[in-house]
Order: sequence, then structure tokens, then C-alpha cells
Amino acid sequence: MSRRASRFHLPPKTAFSGFALRFAVLFGLPYFLLHVVPLTFLLDGIAAVESALLGFIGISSTRFGAYLSSNSAWFEIVPDCSGLVMVILLGALLWSTPVRNPWRFFKVFAPLLFFWNFVRLFAVLYAGGVLGQAVQDALHIGLWMVDAGIVLGMWWTAFSGRSLGRYLKAFRQA
Repeated sequence: MSRRASRFHLPPKTAFSGFALRFAVLFGLPYFLLHVVPLTFLLDGIAAVESALLGFIGISSTRFGAYLSSNSAWFEIVPDCSGLVMVILLGALLWSTPVRNPWRFFKVFAPLLFFWNFVRLFAVLYAGGVLGQAVQDALHIGLWMVDAGIVLGMWWTAFSGRSLGRYLKAFRQA
């Protein structure tokens, strides 16, 4: 069979299947472990920091372990809210695609993701304390989309081999 005749035939091992397998393992295994390994110390610590930040700006909150309440809004900090899922997702994307020197990007972007997670949680808890449970829930869901965009933007920056500064400069000139 000629090469031209078989152009619509996908071989069993394609670039996408290699990516999909690597990504599934690199994301799936740590994500599974995230829900199996007890992370009480981490989740309670995040809740304590967020409660202290709310108190610092004058919003009273009650904390019981990883549960936070301010006014009538309740929020439980679970492993998915720890920031670790974003870091796992970024790592899986970096190591399952042909990124040059993924450690370099991971060392810079992972702390930024943890910082963003604290800001995100604070915004969600603040909204719950000031505007109520319904707004808190809506903001929580909306910021999941922002999380995904941030992780994909970080990965694209690493994957494309360009600096974020070049993107921002091009955006400002447009």
C-alpha cells in the first residue's frame, strides 16, 4: 500500500496516544494518591491561614479543622482545594509534552500556583462571608475555570519556548 493511500490510517502508536498515556499516568496516579494519602495537616493549615486572613480584614469566621464558616456560608477545604491539583496538572502537562527543561518551568510556576490558590480561596471565602453562600458557590465554580486557564497558560509558555513577557508585549501592542 502506498504512503498516499494510507494517509487516513492512524498507526497504533501516534504522538497523541503517547501523550495521552503519559498524561494519564502522570496526572492520574498523583491525583489518586492525593485522595488516598491523609492530608489533614495541610488542609487544616490552609484553613487556619485563610481564617486568619479573613479575621485580619474584619470578617469573623469559625474554623473547625478544614471547615470554615463566615456568617452563614460554609466551606470545606478538601484536597482538590489545596492547590496540589493545579500543580499536578501542570507537572503532567510539562512532562508529557516535549518541553525543554520542564524542571525550570515547574520550579517557577508551582509556587505561583500555590500563591494563586491562597488568593482564590480568600476571594471565595470573602464572597461567602460578605455576599452569602450562593455567591460563594458561583465564584468557586467560576474560579475553577480561571485555574484551568492559568495552568494552560503556564504550560503554553513552557511548550512554546517563549517568555511570558513577549506575550504581554505583543498583547499591549495590539
